[in-house]
This record gives sequence, C-alpha cells and structure tokens, in this order.
Amino acid sequence: MPLEQILVLVDFSESSDVAVQRAAGIAQANGAAVHLLHAYGPRGVVSEAAFAEHGQIANARLADSVEALTAGGIVASAIAHPGSPMDAFDAVEDATAPQLVVVGARGTSRLRTMLLGSVAQAVIDHAFAPVLVVRGASTKRLYQRALLASDFSGDAAAAASVVRTVADSNATIHLAHIDAIPYEAVASLGSSAIDQLRADSQRQLDAEAASLDAVAHRGSGDPAREIVKLGRELECDLIGMGYRGEGARGWLDSGSATNAVLRHTDSSVLVARRVQLHEPVDEHLDAVREETYQAQLGDNEQISLIETLREVKRLADASRELERELLHEATEELGAVASQIEREHPSLAASLSLLVRTLSRMGI
Repeated sequence: MPLEQILVLVDFSESSDVAVQRAAGIAQANGAAVHLLHAYGPRGVVSEAAFAEHGQIANARLADSVEALTAGGIVASAIAHPGSPMDAFDAVEDATAPQLVVVGARGTSRLRTMLLGSVAQAVIDHAFAPVLVVRGASTKRLYQRALLASDFSGDAAAAASVVRTVADSNATIHLAHIDAIPYEAVASLGSSAIDQLRADSQRQLDAEAASLDAVAHRGSGDPAREIVKLGRELECDLIGMGYRGEGARGWLDSGSATNAVLRHTDSSVLVARRVQLHEPVDEHLDAVREETYQAQLGDNEQISLIETLREVKRLADASRELERELLHEATEELGAVASQIEREHPSLAASLSLLVRTLSRMGI
C-alpha cells in the first residue's frame, strides 16, 4: 500500500520532536502528507480561561511546526483537539485515514527509555494503521538497519511491507524467527514431530528472507528476549513486528512478546496488523439489519438498503483481495442513507453511522 498520509501525535516533549523529525524524513521519501495532532484538556480540570489559553498556545506551536515542515517541501496540517488523547486520535484517524501513525516513546533517562508511554501503548492497541514508536536522536534519516521479527503470521507480513517504506533503499534488513515451542507441545508431539516443525520453520524463514532480500536469523528461547538481544547485537535502529500472531507458532502479541520488545529495546519499533474486516463489520451489519427491519421503511427503501448491506458484506468477506474503490463507494452510499433517514429513524441512522465509521477507519 502506498504511504500517502502520516499522522503524528504531538505533546511538545523532546520525544515528540524526535517523532516529528522521523515522520518528516519518511514523508519526504514517500511523497506523503503529515498531519500533526495535539490533544489538550479535558474541560473542568482547569478554568475555562486556562483551557482556552492552552488551546491558543498549542495552535501557535503547531503552526510553527507546520511552517517548518512546509519549508521542507512537505504537505502538512495540524489539529489541536480538545479532550483526551485517545478521543482526539479516534476523531483524527477517521478524518485522515493514515497509512502510518508516528508517536514518541517518551522518556529521557535510561530508565524511562525502557518504559513505553501510556498513550503510545493505547495507540498501538487501538489503531488500524501501523504504528511507529520512535526512539533515538532527532534525525530525518530513514532507518539504516532493520530487524523484522517474524512468526509467519499475517500481522508479521504486514510489518515487513511497511518497514520497506520507512527504511532506506540501501538499508540492511535482518529477518528473525525464534522457535518458541511450548513444553506441553514438546511432551505431546514427540521429538520427530518437533524436528519436522523446526525444519518447516527453517524452510519458511529461508523463503521469506529471499523474498525480502534479508539476512535470515533463527533462534530459540523467549521470543522477546531474543529479539531485543539480536537487535542490539546487530545495532539495528528499527525493529518491525506484527501486533498479534496466529496459530501454534504465533508468539507475537501485544500482551506478551510484542509488548515486551516495545518496553525493553532501545530501537524504534514498528507494529503492524493485517486489518481484519470480518468481526467489526459483521457486528455492525447485524445491528443495522435489526434496525432496518424494525424501522418503518418503504419496501423500495428497505430492499435498496439490504442490497447495499449485502454488497458491503461481500466485499468485507473478500477483504484480503479487497476492491477498495468499490468498498469506498458502498461506504459513501451508506453514509448518504444514514443522513437521509436521520430524523425519522435516528436509531437506524446511528447504527449505519457506526458501520460507516468502522469501514472508514480501515484505511479506505
């Protein structure tokens, strides 16, 4: 997927400034636009006067940052959004549909560098787009040495494709797979079956490394510990990994290996996921169907809406071979229907709007 829109979370800290600089370099290399987001508030914690002053100061500082980016030939915009960081992120992610979200890791001391900021972690857990957590010195250089952690899952493959857009064209790419076979599996499968699993992993690793023009590394043990250790030994400035693994070998997930790597590495980390349309779309489609049959729509209106929903469902089920333009058209049609029936059928309109928002957040 081409990198056209980059969203950067800004809190005016040193870590945030480093994230903006990294995003600027990536944007210049890819011809992408940069959107800066600063959240302030909530109301009620400070006086209305202080709240308004915060907004004015934030807008002024953001304007300076946009001017600097524009001077470098980058299309840039900025938003100071009242409310919590995640409320602001939801609203702006919907509006900008970024292909990459960039956030600073926070922390200036050696101890704090190992502690991932709560906002960064929340964004990783929440975003549909890949998230780049930036560490290191301020620079616009693209990454020079990247380590891709792979468990052969769809999310790991998604991370590999994004790493290529943020790494230099001459960057050295390392691909690592860590055998992490649970003790229970060793006991139940037997040595011959385990040997076969390892041989299959080696073949898959070699094939993936060849396709990525990467140097293959295979290890065993605790995945997070081995990935962090290998990243330091190879002096990598970027580690790319999937958000969640799949199947018996899927050891990358935000609750364990991925989260541990994020907290303990000194490198920047890119976390990506293969967008799964099925669950959220199915959930919202069911709600819309129920509201549709309950609403007193005319026969033609109901048939038209149900047919549109069926088309969205078909496209969602074919998400891996997604025709984005067709889905975009269907989403626009749903949005128009929601607007038309908002007054007479607010419950149905709300369900439709939630479905449209879900589709829009998936990078359409």
